[in-house]
Amino acid sequence: MEYKKYIFDETIEKIKNVMSFYENSKQRGNVYQLYLANGDVIRYSINKNNIAHLLGVDLNKLVSHKILEKDESYNMLLQLVNNPYKYWNSVKGTINPEELFSQYVCDKIDNFNLQLQVPYPNQMYFVCKYSRERNYMAKEIDGLYADYYIARKNEQGDVVLLGLVKANDLDNNIMYIPQTSRIIKNDDDFDTNMANILKNQIITYVKGTSINNYVTGYDRNINLNTIEIMEKLQGINSLCNMTDGIACTIQDHIYNLRGFRKTRDASYDTKVLLMDINSKIKSRELINITPEEKEILDASILSIIDSYNDNLFSNDKVSSDNIDAYSDLKKERDSLISEKEELIEELRKEKELVMSLKNSIQVKDEEIEELNNTKNDYDEIKQNILSLANSLH
Repeated sequence: MEYKKYIFDETIEKIKNVMSFYENSKQRGNVYQLYLANGDVIRYSINKNNIAHLLGVDLNKLVSHKILEKDESYNMLLQLVNNPYKYWNSVKGTINPEELFSQYVCDKIDNFNLQLQVPYPNQMYFVCKYSRERNYMAKEIDGLYADYYIARKNEQGDVVLLGLVKANDLDNNIMYIPQTSRIIKNDDDFDTNMANILKNQIITYVKGTSINNYVTGYDRNINLNTIEIMEKLQGINSLCNMTDGIACTIQDHIYNLRGFRKTRDASYDTKVLLMDINSKIKSRELINITPEEKEILDASILSIIDSYNDNLFSNDKVSSDNIDAYSDLKKERDSLISEKEELIEELRKEKELVMSLKNSIQVKDEEIEELNNTKNDYDEIKQNILSLANSLH
């Protein structure tokens, strides 16, 4: 079937709108760091030279046929969309226009805005750590493979994949670049198409996202809460059952278990401390709270303890105007201790200054002594010269 010019024009116009959207997007320049539940960290950014790849536009076809001069991908794409009539005539007479655009170009264009959105953890469907060796049946996506596929769902329930490949091998600053995109339609072949990609592959989820924009200075971190983690685990489990994928979320489990243990231990320490406080109240003993214990007690409990200690020093037969409450005395004592420490520190600095002055004086004394010795030597030499002169006369 002959490729119609109106289809070419419509496609070019859609691409032009996508480029305009990108230019005005608040997400332009964002660098994302995704923390995965399997322990991996993915750092990536969508820049203007990724757009042609993500839309399925093969500009190399135009370069190889000398229709376009080799340049940055985005600049070549601008030339194409700004003069479609010129390039239609060149393309039509040289190559099949279908070779220029992916067969999925319309789907890629329609979902580009979603790809550009911030990858909030609760909005991500799954992440696949892809390996060709794990699934020999998987087909290349537009002739490309990726190291990771990041998945979201659009409003129609289609799965929108963003394929990332490693751009460098720097140990502490590995960067990934968007290489391809694909949309898996929510239709009768959905399960089969998903299995073609995910069978025997490692599947995990995004537990946290870091956003940084070096131009605007924007910086933010977002993490899943416990309820969202449970929902993600259920979703990953269902997905693996459907596709024969391999769920890998152990690192996030370890992290959460450590957090639960820390919370549990803190709760136990609080319980023991409250039991001790209760015992002292029953026996009307003074309650002394250490700085470490203050960290785990609520402010209202600390206020009650102050009131209790005040009451121990109260006497019904003595007017409250004539006594100093315990808490006030304690505050005064703490203030005096603080002043004492400050004075000790000042004294230490003064001692250091005195020692420094003593050392300076000692150095000066040595310099004076050296000058005196030099003067004596000079006088001796002078006397010898005079004696010699007299003997010559």
